[in-house]
Amino acid sequence: MERRAHIIGLDKPVSNPLSQESDQARAIRKQAHDHEKARLESVAEMMALVALMVWKGFFHGREVVTVGKAEYQFGRGVKTDKTEAAHCLPGQAAFDSTPLHRAPDWSVEKVERAGFKPLALSSKLRNVAGRCDVVDVVVNDVDSLSEKCSGGRGLRPAYGRALQGLMETIIMKRPSDIPGVLKAALKGLDAYRVSAGHIYLERQEELRQRRRILATDGELEKHDLKWNVLQTYLGLVRDRSLETGALGGEGFRWIARDVLVSERDQPWA
Repeated sequence: MERRAHIIGLDKPVSNPLSQESDQARAIRKQAHDHEKARLESVAEMMALVALMVWKGFFHGREVVTVGKAEYQFGRGVKTDKTEAAHCLPGQAAFDSTPLHRAPDWSVEKVERAGFKPLALSSKLRNVAGRCDVVDVVVNDVDSLSEKCSGGRGLRPAYGRALQGLMETIIMKRPSDIPGVLKAALKGLDAYRVSAGHIYLERQEELRQRRRILATDGELEKHDLKWNVLQTYLGLVRDRSLETGALGGEGFRWIARDVLVSERDQPWA
């Protein structure tokens, strides 16, 4: 945490302490619902940006994707409220071991040659990576449990594999237009959601087994709050009626408009 850059903006997130809620189970489910929606939206936005970058040739599409700890975050929790800033993305994506903004050849000239607006693209990538929700420590604990699992599993590897698969789809299918790029990005998001569902189920089973050995009421209360968080996460990733704004057709077009330079790359205009 000491090395992480805290980016405080006008939209600094806040959250009421759980101790002030009359129905803590309901409050934690609301926090989990909003946080998982934000996570899916953030993953979708990164899928959109990476898909466009491969399509336009900024990436060659064979880069190895890994996901590590976040480097930026918007805002902080309040220790006395037992709240923390939980990142919306599972982690910081690196391409050939290097985050984009620290790549040796990351430059205004390279971004422009690929047909992107340098400031717009850089800002979007950094802002999505730093996006956080301020939540109760229980929600952030569940995130930590879900991001890294034994055997190289968890949300971070799942996110990395989904990005890797997306890049491979773009270079293999070679979409000729924006709708084709959007289709590939949607496929990547779907792969992430399937993996995330399996991870949440696995963590639920571990909690179910652990409940048998918990002794105190306090331990059981915290355990049951974690269960509620996981159940909420699972319900959202499995809800196929839940669409993300970033990959909802018009939302994807706005992202492309924001970061692409040439009007001829935007056949809908």
